[in-house]
Amino acid sequence: MEQVRSPLSAFYGLLAGHLLIVLTGVFWSIYWTMLFRAEEAGAPVPSGLLPTASALCGLGALLAMAVGIEALPHGAARMPFQFWSIPVGGAVFFVLWLATTTLLFKRVVTSELFLIPLWAVLQACALYVLAGSGWLSGRQTAVAAALTLAAFGVGLVCYVLHYRLDDHGRFINGLVPYVGFGAVALTVDALLVFNKIHAEG
Repeated sequence: MEQVRSPLSAFYGLLAGHLLIVLTGVFWSIYWTMLFRAEEAGAPVPSGLLPTASALCGLGALLAMAVGIEALPHGAARMPFQFWSIPVGGAVFFVLWLATTTLLFKRVVTSELFLIPLWAVLQACALYVLAGSGWLSGRQTAVAAALTLAAFGVGLVCYVLHYRLDDHGRFINGLVPYVGFGAVALTVDALLVFNKIHAEG
């Protein structure tokens, strides 16, 4: 493993950031389920406490992972491309995706249009520095990257399809991306903990 500026900040920042991503999905999924059931029963819409908690966890995840990413090397020689290409590529993709979904698919713009690519860029940045610093092996990085790509792709498909589905379909469709993002987060955290225990043992 390469020497890092602040190993504790890197490890716990990324660990906490991924856990907060899971909590973001948990809070939103509970709210989404309550909202769906309330609309089916003609009951009052649930309060905004759960969406607020979800948003705060999402913001916390962004900040915690930024701390962890910043604490690890960005220019590792073992990586086949430069770190800066991830956020730049993400920005280009967002512009193209915005144009495609609005002009071609006629999709109403909602917050997920921004949040799904943002998550993918954040996760890719985390995997880059973890692999570049040796905190994840090549095989572990490949598995995590494949899961990230799959969750990202599923999230994009769900975004396009959402308003083309019936009520029950939209309910399921709204949960699927959070399951994928949570699965990726838990996988990366499990690998981090496993490697740390193995290194110290």
